[in-house]
Amino acid sequence: MKDKFDKVFDNSYSYFREIQILTYLNQRDAPVPILRQGIANKKKIIMDNVGVNLFEQKKCLSFNQKLEIALAIMNAIQKIYNLGIFHYDVALRNLTFKESSTTCFTKIYVIDFSISTSSIFRLQKPLWILPNLEKQHKDLVDAISRDWDTFFNFYGKEYHRNSNKIIEVSMEDYENYWIKDLNVEKLKCPLSVIFHSVSFALEDLFSSNPAEDEKYNLKKLIRGLRNIKNDSIILKKIQMVSKSILDTKNKIVDNAHTPIPNISTEEIYKEKTLKEKIYHLLDKNQRYIHVIVLCGLFYAVDKSYSYHQIIINNSDYYMGLTSIFIWMGYLLALVIRKVNGLNIFEVCLYLQLIYFFLRILFETN
Repeated sequence: MKDKFDKVFDNSYSYFREIQILTYLNQRDAPVPILRQGIANKKKIIMDNVGVNLFEQKKCLSFNQKLEIALAIMNAIQKIYNLGIFHYDVALRNLTFKESSTTCFTKIYVIDFSISTSSIFRLQKPLWILPNLEKQHKDLVDAISRDWDTFFNFYGKEYHRNSNKIIEVSMEDYENYWIKDLNVEKLKCPLSVIFHSVSFALEDLFSSNPAEDEKYNLKKLIRGLRNIKNDSIILKKIQMVSKSILDTKNKIVDNAHTPIPNISTEEIYKEKTLKEKIYHLLDKNQRYIHVIVLCGLFYAVDKSYSYHQIIINNSDYYMGLTSIFIWMGYLLALVIRKVNGLNIFEVCLYLQLIYFFLRILFETN
């Protein structure tokens, strides 16, 4: 396999836009190919080769591999979405995967950002795609159609929105057309629109496994990602589909009767260092240790107060004052950390503080 991959563009606008988006995503470690070079006069970019697209590989993959890839696709698309890039042409031809040589995980790469929008890189021309109601979200179809309407009206031509005829656009007209405020950038539910396309990609991925697909009822769940017009709802559906795919993957692993190595308790014990045990113990019982130490200290002070009157030069006097300030600081820290205030036990500690303060005040010469 070649280490590098060349991509040539029809127009300079798409060339510069792809470079902008890839550079931005590369800097944020997004699951996209690394951009190596751009050659402006040839409208060509050179990227790392990230494997063959999934459309060409889907028949060679096992069902278990596809489950792992499906989860990776959903995570990759969400990560890119969270970075502010909205890829509206998610399809198997625009997804590649590579099995890492260093880890056991499959890495998915998203390619071809010519059909994407972003508030960071504003569009200046209509998206270079025809609307397709069979595969695209209705909101995306309407937005693209309105943008092409404006384009054709600008040149005094008519755009046949509901026609299946191929629409011819002069590359010169497209290059010379500049506009702001495109409808496709005003979509109210971009995540819903994106995962509408993702659902078709996932269904296509599992299309060569009809028996397993029917057995685990994945098709119905995947189709549930379509035609949603609320990003809060689509987020819940994404989580539900991801959980279902993960559960299916775990069932397959369990049914394979994978042998479990017999690890003795002695070996487990050796793996844990003494330092980790002590830290865990202190962290778990920190509050009780502090209270026991302070209570012991106050008991000693109180006992000495009971037998004789304390004078200001006695060490018991300073021990009592120091203990009070330490405990007050400790209880204050508890209040700040908990935010919700003290519980009944800690209120009792405060009352005991007041008691000792009064003892010191009235019994000291």
